[in-house]
Amino acid sequence: MVSDGAFTVKEGPLGIKELAFDLVSGPDDEELEKMVTSIRRKLIRKILRLGCLPAKAAEEMLKWRNSGFSLHRGVVIYPDNRKGLERLLGYCSRPAISIKRLIYSAKAKIVVYRAERRDGGPGVMAMSPVEFLRRWGLLMPPPHKNLVHYYGALAPRSGLRPLLVSRTIKETQKKQRKETAEKLKNKARSWAACLARVFEVFPLVCPRCKIDLKPVAVILEDKELVRLLTHFNLPSEFPVFKPAPPQYAANRAPPEDCQLNPLADQYDAIDPPSPED
Repeated sequence: MVSDGAFTVKEGPLGIKELAFDLVSGPDDEELEKMVTSIRRKLIRKILRLGCLPAKAAEEMLKWRNSGFSLHRGVVIYPDNRKGLERLLGYCSRPAISIKRLIYSAKAKIVVYRAERRDGGPGVMAMSPVEFLRRWGLLMPPPHKNLVHYYGALAPRSGLRPLLVSRTIKETQKKQRKETAEKLKNKARSWAACLARVFEVFPLVCPRCKIDLKPVAVILEDKELVRLLTHFNLPSEFPVFKPAPPQYAANRAPPEDCQLNPLADQYDAIDPPSPED
């Protein structure tokens, strides 16, 4: 995986060094082919120096039209797509074989591996345990060898790494605060929707400037609520409503036959159904 740019150092407003990232356009087809050719030559020369490949075989491999090496540039991970980055890294670091496709029968002393063959070959390979270990041993990396290498600002000994780590920590904390605020905002909106249904006033909109309000905290202690209400010169007690005057209460009273008598028994005040019902 390659970043689509380069890290540089710039001075901030207070003269503090900060890490900056400059975007760079990706390679075209011609540049990509040159990169593949260079990688193939360096790798074959490395294998030749280790004595793992005869010189004649190395010359023939360099003459192949289809070298077997390739670079893929069709997958792009955009910022804040952590799940996509995790899937891509998992795909790049996947093992040589899948344990889910491996079956071992102790009674028959045979190892069965289900492979996806696209060249018309068999989809199932059966072999003895010793043959399986021999093939698996060829795919195992040498001991004490790192299979994942970091370059540029991501390298362990890079001078830009401290600035990169500090910036990563700040961005991670900022993202966590943003996610926490978003969760709090969603909870507050559900609570605000309930209040809007009852009082017909949405509490997360300023009544003066009509701008959306952002919840900062949820206060559940009565002492803190009283202190804040007192600070803003707002009443901290529930209002006491006076009873309606007698003349209005008599006019507003419901008719006698609209509800049951609360002093009567639950079944005594209910007339039995007529035979016609």
